[in-house]
Amino acid sequence: MGQELPVYLESMESPLSELANKYPLVLLSTHPRNRIHSSMANVDKLRKMDPEPRLEIHPDDARRRNIKDNDTIHVFNDRGKVKLKAKLSNKIIQGVVNIEQGWWPEHYSEGHHNELTHERINPAQRIIFEPNAAFYDVLVDVKK
Repeated sequence: MGQELPVYLESMESPLSELANKYPLVLLSTHPRNRIHSSMANVDKLRKMDPEPRLEIHPDDARRRNIKDNDTIHVFNDRGKVKLKAKLSNKIIQGVVNIEQGWWPEHYSEGHHNELTHERINPAQRIIFEPNAAFYDVLVDVKK
């Protein structure tokens, strides 16, 4: 891989980057428990358990933005925005937010979480993933 010893390469959209001054939250898009990617997103029984996309956010990050549980919010960056409800949770660390993947565009009231991602080649991930994808390398902010 062109390296004699393991080397740490910072993500392009890292919380340590200049962009974090504008977009301080790291966006994750994790796999949901009840869907396989977007498969089964239209199964009624599963939709009753998980009826709509939500942004998981730590209560302290939400409080700083005057966001309460179930508030309608916008998650955004320079590439796009998505409108959905907030889910306050202590299960996610401060500075990180999560939208489970697999939701179809019509499940959002506006936008889609894929609009927030990018397709630039990140040298830190290119070593592992070929071709590159923007896994956990997306910065955003949230507003009510």
